[in-house]
Parts: sequence; C-alpha cells; structure tokens
Amino acid sequence: MKKMNRRTVLRGAGGITLGLPFLDAMSASSFSKSPVRLAYLYMPNGVGPAKSWNPKTEGKDYKLAAATSPLEPIKNLVNVHTGLNLKQMGTHHTTTGGLLSCQRPPSPKEARVQRASIDQVVAKQIGQDSFLPSLELSIEPASIKVDSSGLNETLGGYLSWSSPTTPVPREINPNSAFRRLFKDMKKGSALSSTDINKSVLDYLKDDANSLKRVLGRADKSKVDEYFYSVRQIERRVNKMSQSQKLPSGVKVPPKNIGDIRERINAMMDIIILAFQTDRTRVASFMFANDSSQRNYSFLPGVNSNHHAISHYDGNPQKLKQQIEITKYFVSCYAAMVKKMSEIPEGEGTLLDNSLVFFTSNLKEGHKHSQADMPALVAGEGGGKVKTGYHHNHKGKQYASLMLGMAKTAGCKMGSFANTNNAII
Repeated sequence: MKKMNRRTVLRGAGGITLGLPFLDAMSASSFSKSPVRLAYLYMPNGVGPAKSWNPKTEGKDYKLAAATSPLEPIKNLVNVHTGLNLKQMGTHHTTTGGLLSCQRPPSPKEARVQRASIDQVVAKQIGQDSFLPSLELSIEPASIKVDSSGLNETLGGYLSWSSPTTPVPREINPNSAFRRLFKDMKKGSALSSTDINKSVLDYLKDDANSLKRVLGRADKSKVDEYFYSVRQIERRVNKMSQSQKLPSGVKVPPKNIGDIRERINAMMDIIILAFQTDRTRVASFMFANDSSQRNYSFLPGVNSNHHAISHYDGNPQKLKQQIEITKYFVSCYAAMVKKMSEIPEGEGTLLDNSLVFFTSNLKEGHKHSQADMPALVAGEGGGKVKTGYHHNHKGKQYASLMLGMAKTAGCKMGSFANTNNAII
C-alpha cells in the first residue's frame, strides 16, 4: 500500500482538483493527524423562552426541552450550553452583525462592527493550509438597505466579518457553493456545464484510476463511497439550478424559487464535503437573515412569517409556532451532526475531529435580550471535548465559548472580546 500525504488531491482537465477523505494510506504521513474543523450555524429571530430550550438539570443525565427535542437521537454527541451572556447588543440587526464578534456594533445605522468575527480570526490561523480559508453560506441574499427606522440591515445579513468594515460575502446558491470547492473552473469544464449527465468526476477519472491501483481494499471502498456521495450532491445542486431557470424577462420572488428544505440540506452537505476533503476547516451557515420574513408554512400550525412569530410576547399561538420553527432548525443541525458521525476518519469519525456550533442572535425575539444565549456544540474537537452534557455557565461570557472553541481547534489566542476565560 502506497503511503500518501494528507494533502493529496486528484487533478484533472480544466484545472479541476478534488480533495480526498482520510485514508489508511495517509496514516504514516507527517500530516496524518486530522485537523479540527469548526462550523458556525445560525438561526435568526431567537429560539424561544428558556422553558422550551433549557434543560432543567445539569450534567450527563438531563432531559431535552421541547425546542431541542430533535437532538434526542444524537444527544450523546452534543453539549447544550446555557447561562452564557452577551452585553446588551440592541435590536435584531445589531445582534446578528456583532454576534461572532461578541460586541455591539458602534452604530445601528452603519455597516460596521467592532472587530473581525471569531470564525475569520480562526480562519487566519488554521484555514491557511486548506484550499479555502473559510466557507460562508446562506440561502437568501443579504439586505444592504437602511430600513424605515434608520437601521442598517447589512448588519442583519452577515454573520462573518473579516474586518470591522468588511462583511464576508456568502454563497446563497448550492450550485455556486459546490463550484467553490474546486479550483480554476474553466469554460467547458464539468462545473461550467448545465448538463446534469456530466460530472466533475469525469474530469478526474484518469487520476482516480491511477490512485486506486495503489490503494488497499479498504481505501478503495472508501474512495468509491466518497465518489458516490460527491456525485449525489452534484446531481442535487444541478437539478436545483435547472429548476430555477425561467423564460427571459420573467422574475419570481426568492421565496418561490426552489424548496427551502432542499436548499438547506444541500448547503449543509456541502459543508460536510468541504470538511471531509479538507477543502476548508472553517465554515459558517445562516439559515436565514436576521428579521427574516420567511414563512415556514410546511411546518405544522405555522401560518405567518418568522419575524412576526418571534414577537409572540405571551401569545400562545405564536409561541407554539416559534417552537416549531426552532425545532425545524435544530433538526437540520441534528441531521448534519449525524451524517458527520457516520463518516470514518482515522481512528474515529469526521465529527470526532470537528466542533459544530449552533446558535441564534437572541433567546427571545420580542425581548431583544442577550442574556442566557442559546448554544449547542457537537463533536469532540480532536478528542479534547467530552460530549453528551448540559453545561449551565451561570452568567459567564458568550465570548468565552468562542475562545474555547478556537483554542480547541489549535488557535494560539490568549483572549477574545475582552475575555481570557476559555470554556468548551
């Protein structure tokens, strides 16, 4: 069996390259130790009241609350963090813009924050050895206008900031996000084609066949399974892209383009693929923009837009709808975690070598408060984290968890956002 470098990629015509999953042949490489990946997943408008989110007891033997009940099948793979506070950050827009910076933006009327977001700080340290330092995804375009009350909606459309004045663009189309995982796309290549019968794998066939000739049986099986998963994602994003083509001059509102559930699932699978092949080690995904008006009417009992529902303020019908929406996003997160836990990597799994974070900009949308922020963290971070617990931090800073995740991933950081107390 040939010894391989962890950074080995397949190369094909048109400058296309494809990273490989961790193989047994890489175990003797100087780069054999799997890197820790960080994913930051965000839902807008808050998750609902503490009684529907916070477990009643701490430690290992806790019972999930209603809004986090979809975690039950993967409960042993995730930690629930409660009691984390942010200083008052203002309205919906400002809390999103400053969320991963852990500090209130200077002004709700300007498109700027206090510092680079933690994902971009991490990307500068651990992302430089991968093809993409970081990957930013969403499923709806960011608003860059000032609303009727003078608030700059740009703050609510971007989670990642590379500097105080520079939001990081997000990919909102699964097809475009898929293409970003490959290098030097050229006209006429598989990636620039709209023919669903063509595949990027066709351009890598010769290199792939040469590789498989020197691999052991187990590695050949891993490569075949990996190619199958790549092709399945490729088919899905191509179909979505084709279904969105319209006659010239015809425009359809974004809410009517494609099935939102399919787009979310595709984006999350793309993050998994990017981590599996080490194309990036840092990713962020916004399920929707802050103050999103999206209507999740495919959920039981939901009949209004999310932002309006999040301002339930004692209305039992709206509160029930809020919990259903939160459960949906948590179920998407749980599905991603489960998939990552089933992908072998080294002596463990892809999830074992990752930290997958889930949060919102608020606990309750109508209160606009950052006390007791919602936070879930799945994965062992390369064996450094024990999972399956509820941790109540009793007023510690939200930034402490951001710092703890960064340090677990190998970042050399003494402090972040005025805290040097790292927790994980």
